[in-house]
Amino acid sequence: MKKNKKVILSVLAIVICILLAIAISFLIDAKTLNSEKNIIKASLKATVSDVKSNDFDKAQDDLNELQKSTKRVETKLNTTKWKVASKLPLVGKDITSAKSLLSILNEVMDKAATPSLNTLEQYPLDSLKVNDGFNVKNINAYLKLADKVIPILSESKDDIDSIDFRFIKLGTLKEYKQLLIDLITTYTDHEDYLSLLKAFIGDGTEDKLYVFVAQNTSEIRAGGGFPGSVGTIEIKDGILTVGEFSSVVNTLPRLMPAGCNITAEENDMFGGWLGMHRDATFIPDFERAGEIWAIGYESMNGEEVDGVVSALPQIIQKFLKILGPISLDDKYTLNGDNATRVIEKDIYFDHFFKDNYTSKSNEITDNYFSQTAKLTMEKLVENISVKNLPDFIDVFEESIEDRSFMMWLKDEDGRELVRKVGAAATLNYDKDNPETGVYISCRDGDRLGIFATLDVEMSKPTKNKDGSCTYDMKVVLGNSMT
Repeated sequence: MKKNKKVILSVLAIVICILLAIAISFLIDAKTLNSEKNIIKASLKATVSDVKSNDFDKAQDDLNELQKSTKRVETKLNTTKWKVASKLPLVGKDITSAKSLLSILNEVMDKAATPSLNTLEQYPLDSLKVNDGFNVKNINAYLKLADKVIPILSESKDDIDSIDFRFIKLGTLKEYKQLLIDLITTYTDHEDYLSLLKAFIGDGTEDKLYVFVAQNTSEIRAGGGFPGSVGTIEIKDGILTVGEFSSVVNTLPRLMPAGCNITAEENDMFGGWLGMHRDATFIPDFERAGEIWAIGYESMNGEEVDGVVSALPQIIQKFLKILGPISLDDKYTLNGDNATRVIEKDIYFDHFFKDNYTSKSNEITDNYFSQTAKLTMEKLVENISVKNLPDFIDVFEESIEDRSFMMWLKDEDGRELVRKVGAAATLNYDKDNPETGVYISCRDGDRLGIFATLDVEMSKPTKNKDGSCTYDMKVVLGNSMT
């Protein structure tokens, strides 16, 4: 009996020693993992800081340290004792989640972060600008990077979303998971924009020419406004430049060229308004108006164009809200609060109102509009960064939504890309799902369109026997001056 007790005590002692050794081993590993967690956190912050300061050599070193640390943690969690621990209730789920996240992080760093750093080092953001233009080769380098990175991030997103942690102690990893999900979402939500940009600029080996129309809603049109100034966006020898703006009378024909093929329906709806080529935006469908302007520009200037881009002053004001003010000949200061008013009212009133008008008024105002476009573009490139890129994307999305930015491309595939992002500003031609639209156009050159307001009320539809619907609409035209 005594001998059995001694055996039992001996076995118990051995088991206790083994459990104690395992516990000590886990404590040592936990301490090591906590240290590695701090290294990961510090390396991640350092990498981001290095990129912001354009120190890409140091960023690569910090990224390497980050990768080494995450891989050490991953290796540690793949040991037998941690595999056993992952089967335990409660804590096991978090161990498995941590291993899954680390594996994804390592893959993202290998296949996405490192190529991104290499691209940033080879094609710094400040090299996008070349004199008064933009380097298409460098832009394409970033587009190619996106083509490479997006599938990797997209493939990882579902796996990351499915990872869940139970304990607050792993909150840091939760934060990293959410940051990565946010980054992936930003990329994947804007794939259509990247595809459109790629089609717009081409690969840099082919020259392109776009008509850039500065519409002004002080002379309001259903498709935007009066095209007071017209410039170009040209891609030549791999450099994209915004050309000088000139009065519409010098860039677009006065009368509608026969090649525009105005339809009977368009003539019935808009009557004699479409006799003047510049008045194409009496048609509320910008896809059609853009096509008409392209044909007219080609007939007058003898140059084939690839598309038409339209911008209203509202988009300038939105950009300046982020970028800060610009000054036009030290006479006008445009900022995120006043740009639309200055462009649509102050400049016109200062140079066209009563005794202020001279034979140089058109030339002077066109120069101000040209300065506005160029200075805004320059400021945009100077201030572009990873941090504020989402803000710029928001501006384009808002401007597409309110039609202060519109586009038409000659190539059918390109037009489909424009439609996908919503910048075509076209009408609904679905006969099975008709819509009613209310638009306003004013032909008088009184520059008061900026003050026009529309209040539209629609009654509940009454279904007819043939399946169609009847409803009343009340449209109140007013002004915001009083």
